[in-house]
Amino acid sequence: MKKRIISFLLAIVLVATLVPSFMIGASAFSFADFKNIFGVKAPSVGESVKESVTTFGSILKDLIPGLLHGKVPVNIYDVNVSIAKNSKAGLSGDIVVKINENTKSGTIYLPGSADAEKLALSWDADLTVTVDGKEVESGSAKIPAPGTSLVYSVDNGEAVTSITIKTLQGSKDVSAMFLNIDESLGSIADMNADEAHETKCFGSASLDGEVYKYISMKGRGNSTWSLAKKPYNVTFYKKPDEKKGVEIYSKKDKVELIEGTKAKQWSLLANFMDNSLLRNKVGLDLANVLGIGLDTKYVDLYMNGEYLGNYLLTPKSDYQSPDNGYVLENDNYKEPEGGDPQFKLNGMYELGDSVSGTGLFDGYYNRMTVKDIGDDAALAGVTNESIAAYVNEAWAAVLNYSSEDYQKYFDLDSWSKMYLMYEVGKTYDAFAGSILMHRDGLTENDKIIAGPAWDMDTYMGRTMYKFFSGVSLPTQVTAEGWYIDGISVIGANGKPCSLLQELGKHQSFRDNVAKIYNENKAAFEGIVDNVKYQADIIENSANMDADVWGLHHLGTYYYFADMALGTGKYQLNYKMTTTWRDYVDNMTEFTSKRVMWLSDNLTLGSTTLGSSKLKQTGQMVKNVIESVNAAEKATTVAPVEEETTTANVTEEVKTVTGNDKATEIVSTVFSILGKILSK
Repeated sequence: MKKRIISFLLAIVLVATLVPSFMIGASAFSFADFKNIFGVKAPSVGESVKESVTTFGSILKDLIPGLLHGKVPVNIYDVNVSIAKNSKAGLSGDIVVKINENTKSGTIYLPGSADAEKLALSWDADLTVTVDGKEVESGSAKIPAPGTSLVYSVDNGEAVTSITIKTLQGSKDVSAMFLNIDESLGSIADMNADEAHETKCFGSASLDGEVYKYISMKGRGNSTWSLAKKPYNVTFYKKPDEKKGVEIYSKKDKVELIEGTKAKQWSLLANFMDNSLLRNKVGLDLANVLGIGLDTKYVDLYMNGEYLGNYLLTPKSDYQSPDNGYVLENDNYKEPEGGDPQFKLNGMYELGDSVSGTGLFDGYYNRMTVKDIGDDAALAGVTNESIAAYVNEAWAAVLNYSSEDYQKYFDLDSWSKMYLMYEVGKTYDAFAGSILMHRDGLTENDKIIAGPAWDMDTYMGRTMYKFFSGVSLPTQVTAEGWYIDGISVIGANGKPCSLLQELGKHQSFRDNVAKIYNENKAAFEGIVDNVKYQADIIENSANMDADVWGLHHLGTYYYFADMALGTGKYQLNYKMTTTWRDYVDNMTEFTSKRVMWLSDNLTLGSTTLGSSKLKQTGQMVKNVIESVNAAEKATTVAPVEEETTTANVTEEVKTVTGNDKATEIVSTVFSILGKILSK
């Protein structure tokens, strides 16, 4: 008690001496010397003194209870709680533990490589903390074992609060990547708020025991950037020559973040639109085997200690830009002012133009974007205009279906592989969705090569239905039927709307697609095993990611009940999705049946690929409806109110269920719609 009284008296003495000193000093110095004291910008010295005394009085009022209690009281929810990096414990970066004031709880998101028994909890305030009745010190307080929780009793000088902290641990085979951002050079919040991806952050990174002292990062993506979990591009730099600030980030450096692959720029894909987190990985693995893909690697990502989730690390899509050529992307987004140059394909239908002024489809176009022109190509006189002229010449050859001249411009094998990438996954991105291509030289023999394949998060059974695309919902989600052939866009009225679809109208191209599939049949049939393999690798990290972001958000299919789609051996038996594993199982179900159908139907000389089979669409709808009817007779599912952002296959199909007569009518309607949209 004596110490507390002495502390209190000292505080009074401090006030008694500080205020007069401040007032005396005010007469000796200029107003400019004092205007920022206590963070107050006062119009006069007198008012500055007055406000400063008031401020200090307020601080003292808060201090007195704590002084009498033996410590300065703090808001425990403002305390920085963390786990310090510990190389001996397998932790290469600090981890921030956020405490939720509403739930009085927090979570430690631990990398799979870390040894929890060797790690300790720290806090940066004067607190008395006990666990199981025993007082623990900051920097040595044990953390909960993975999968368990501990209750920490925290005394801040005013009250004792119980805080429950749990530990989740990622997968051992998923590396932890720590990004340490110096926010004095640019804030994370500003970067995340920049839709144009121009705002950068600067700092360092560590991965797999390697420290990279100089990185910059910025946002990436179009539709994916608008979601909660952000994707990023990261650039690496060499050691600077005595520079300061952002100037030290000048000389780019190729780094090997994935064994065998060096790049200056890398992408961190958030996969927020895919609850399984597997689609980009499995799709890009397939493309890589085919020779049109990129190396990839899962990481658990931390930024300034905060766990951001499970990400897929890959070289930036244009990292192999040819010196003597250029890189293009066919996308449905119009670049903002100051963005990459774009041009139109003559006669290509653009959705945004048809409904201009309504706001309904603003931003949806069908453009070619010049992503990069190689240094040698630029020196040789290649310009955006000359590229546009050449590509439109190639496009005109594609539209001449009675001629084989298109093969003078397009590398047949790579485009056949790209076609198959979209066909096996049945993704609407086949309509101008991040289709990358490059030309590696400028001679007559240098053709436009497809790849690398990119943006596969809406792939392999994902059932979010793009209503402006004229592909019926059952066609998109079943394992049967040709997909790219059925693409149409509302209002197109027969105009071309997909580069891949137009290529598929050439019999020579269709034959080559069948040839490529059969040459790589094992790779396609291996998709199913890879889904299972990758799922086993990331399971713990995926569940940790789901703890941060949740499941069933806007994105891939969300089922409220078990259901069946399709017919015969290709029938998809989907389960209700309540856990991460449910999403994996449904993806496995789709890939196994889809590959089975392609293997049965992609034969040399096939005439179905690329040729409209309108009756097939109507019959497929009828088959789906009959399947659902049969399921309804077997069991009745209570209706569940669905989030407005989620595409629910069950409910959409149920709106057309009924007796056999209704089934026949709906089937006919879809068949007619198919005919109209294909014209």
